[in-house]
Amino acid sequence: AWTSPLAALRGETREIVQFSAPRPGPVRAVVDLVKQGVPIADALARTPEATSAELTIKPGDITDKQLNDAAFALPQGETFGPLPVEGGAVYGVHVKSITPGEAQPFE
Repeated sequence: AWTSPLAALRGETREIVQFSAPRPGPVRAVVDLVKQGVPIADALARTPEATSAELTIKPGDITDKQLNDAAFALPQGETFGPLPVEGGAVYGVHVKSITPGEAQPFE
């Protein structure tokens, strides 16, 4: 049986911290702090303008395609942002953990 590389994504889940603000500055501040070695929770605590949520997601769960693609392109432990999305908010994402999907071969 042949296995498509895309099949490996089936069932993959990621635990992420999604954070946002009405402008890029606070999101950039969180990203910069994390890149300096500050834990994501501490970086968010130091940036009160940024709001956050911890989410467990599968591909396609985030309705904004660019944000969804960023969440699934990053390796575990990486942080990305700022990313303006439709509606005016600016987002960032931090990948806490990745649970790989099981490859499903084509018969």
